[in-house]
Amino acid sequence: MAGRPEVQIYYWHEVPNFGDRLAVPLLARFSDVEAKWSPVGEAQVTTTGSVLEHIPAGWEGYIVGSGRLSEGSRLHLERAEIMAVRGPLTAHSIDRPDCVIGDPALLADELVTVRTRDIRLGLVPHWSDVILARRPEFQRYHPVVINVRDEPLAVLRLIGRCQKIVASSLHGLIAADAFGIPRRFELAPRLDSEGGLFKFRDYSASIGIPLKIGETQQANWHVVEDRKSELFDVLAELGKLYCADREKIILLVPFRADNPYRARVWQWLERYWQRELPEAELIVCTDDGKPFCKTAALNRGFEKAKGDIIVLLDADCYIRGQVIRDCAGKIRSSRRRGIPLWYVPYRRLYRLSEAASKRLIASDPAGPIRFPDPPALDDVEHPETALSGHWWGALIQIMPREAFAKAGGMDERFRGWGSEDVSFMHAVDTLYVKHKTSNNPVYHIWHPAITDAAKKFRRLWEYQQTAGSNDFLANTYHAARGDAEAMRKVVGRPALERDFIMSVRLPCMTHEPAASGAGSPAAPAD
Repeated sequence: MAGRPEVQIYYWHEVPNFGDRLAVPLLARFSDVEAKWSPVGEAQVTTTGSVLEHIPAGWEGYIVGSGRLSEGSRLHLERAEIMAVRGPLTAHSIDRPDCVIGDPALLADELVTVRTRDIRLGLVPHWSDVILARRPEFQRYHPVVINVRDEPLAVLRLIGRCQKIVASSLHGLIAADAFGIPRRFELAPRLDSEGGLFKFRDYSASIGIPLKIGETQQANWHVVEDRKSELFDVLAELGKLYCADREKIILLVPFRADNPYRARVWQWLERYWQRELPEAELIVCTDDGKPFCKTAALNRGFEKAKGDIIVLLDADCYIRGQVIRDCAGKIRSSRRRGIPLWYVPYRRLYRLSEAASKRLIASDPAGPIRFPDPPALDDVEHPETALSGHWWGALIQIMPREAFAKAGGMDERFRGWGSEDVSFMHAVDTLYVKHKTSNNPVYHIWHPAITDAAKKFRRLWEYQQTAGSNDFLANTYHAARGDAEAMRKVVGRPALERDFIMSVRLPCMTHEPAASGAGSPAAPAD
């Protein structure tokens, strides 16, 4: 995608083979780089495949999950940076027993979406194997023969739909393990000329199971997930080498200077955030619509953002920077463990009075007034509402960028004041994961507001004709809470198909296990 740094990678490509070619989408997804094939001597990275014998003397690139083809072959890795290798046999043979181990293709299930297991048996022959697909013992199951020379993601989608895999292709076995599918290894006729069983034993040892021929095995889910987490960290680390700004907090602030006093408030807050959270990138998001469309402004801001943590921050929100740092740290830690997490990062919302707000913006942004929790009664308006502000997701939301993308961004049908925050909160809660709160206060800075006397003085934005114009749309979001299918219909296909860049691994599963109802055909026995 646009904006990604280009990295030269090497994989074996004399014959099209999905396992080797997975290097490109894996690095795009988990390292956020645009991988381009190059001859090994010019490459910066090797990853999937048994290619360590191909590396020339003096090569100084990164090895990320590659393995050796044959036991005892001569290697030239003296100057290579070894971040991970395929298995412990490779690791011991190069005197790196403590190296991260695992084939990056174990992350393959996260490259595609598979919603059903409707193929009873899939056969995945090695590219040179013309025997497996014809073997009579499998024909009674009406197998689907999966061609490893096809486009890699198409191969993965077929494998993911299978209830069982029989493969003479190593990456056929690895992809089955990635999806949690029982699999059986069969020998390919030309195996001896392809390095023999070494690469199969190497991979099997990486997930802690013995190599067996002609017998169905199921990889231990916990071990596979551990390998995935380690590989994810290694690929993310590789990405950092090429994407220096990858792990960064992004403050997205929707703002348009329609009101001079609000402009003064934001000028003060802008200086405050520059000092309070100097490591974050601040993006002021605007929109030319009449009335202002906050959701469109934030969507445009998100498209510019390159960091991994997104903070949707109102231009009248006052909160300690450490609250944002703490939430970002917990989100990143949870992501590494494969647990989705996002925050409405407070439990008390205090609306500062006009006098208290004026004292605040008169103070030095580098050493501002800090209000107690709770503030003095004279310093707040409507103190009775302080404990319910987080119910609406008001003022600030903190999430990993994949959560924003998973919800399809914000709904640009919301125009003018009202309901866009709570509706987006419902969408992310339903399509990503339910948010958490943190035990902190947040403060709303007073500014003049336009109200609609005919609608019980409800808020308006400039050029908004009537208050409550977003109510009907907001009610549809409210009704769809907790129902992913209903929420997708509310959000709408164009939003869900936006090409938002997700520069980090999705921590939630991207495939769904097949239903096991009475009508589902059983997987074939050995």
